[in-house]
Amino acid sequence: MSILEPHRTTSILPTEASDKHVQLKDWQIKETLKAVKEADNGDFASEKEISSFFNKWKENTQKNF
Repeated sequence: MSILEPHRTTSILPTEASDKHVQLKDWQIKETLKAVKEADNGDFASEKEISSFFNKWKENTQKNF
């Protein structure tokens, strides 16, 4: 039971946690299926896009050290 919401019972909390978990998994499944469709259609990143992505990470990492 939350101090901010004393009217709620503790039995509601596991249900809410379960609902949030299902929502998260639902989002992940939808994004995975979307990515599979893109791959099936041959929609992959080009070598230039991949290099650009990793160069940005490399630059950001070097700035932080």
